[in-house]
Amino acid sequence: MIYLVRAVVAIFLSTGFLTTSHSLNNKQCNLEIGDLVFFSQPNTLNKDDFVSAVSTSSKKSNAYHVAIIVGKNNNSYDVIHATQTKGVILEDLEKILNSEKTTNNAIVFYRRVNTSKETKQKAKEFAYNALGGEYNDLFFENNLNSKRKYSYYCSQLIEQAYNQSANATLFKKQKLNFSDQSGNLIKYWKNYYAEKGYDIPFNQCGTHPSTMLQEKNLSEIPNCDVLNR
Repeated sequence: MIYLVRAVVAIFLSTGFLTTSHSLNNKQCNLEIGDLVFFSQPNTLNKDDFVSAVSTSSKKSNAYHVAIIVGKNNNSYDVIHATQTKGVILEDLEKILNSEKTTNNAIVFYRRVNTSKETKQKAKEFAYNALGGEYNDLFFENNLNSKRKYSYYCSQLIEQAYNQSANATLFKKQKLNFSDQSGNLIKYWKNYYAEKGYDIPFNQCGTHPSTMLQEKNLSEIPNCDVLNR
């Protein structure tokens, strides 16, 4: 895989924090390295796709994806995230925002992790070291995907980056859920695992963007949440 590495990113690798404002929805939003970007889908009813299935698998909110900010480029930011189609990649935040708004009518939330600068720097480096890795399409706790390759799903990457960097539990695991808010198994997941030839991992533990968004170790960032870009 060819990595997209910008010269400006190399500078931020040593400094750790950003000081320039990024204009979102005509507001000044000050983002820092280590901040998290959550994507939530407002309407998931009567949809049978991956994003909707992830969204409805949580009782907390409809968040379906999370990424970590690792640097600044021009008028946007670089983020690292684990994606279903490309694995762990470095990508321009503005590009993702435009894509998710168009494809999933996304609501975007920005959160700051309440931890030290040193831990945030280490979490960023963890994410960089994961670049090129595969996507954990089975959501297994042991990080092995259907190809038996070491891999990450989006919130798993963030949880392991921060927990290992802090040597503490900043983000908690819980039993994976594949049912809707009424307790019924989501049909999408039944077909999804059947096609892959695996049982649904009901008894395994993991993370979910929706529950991560509710963590007490996260703080809202003033003027940053975007409802309609």
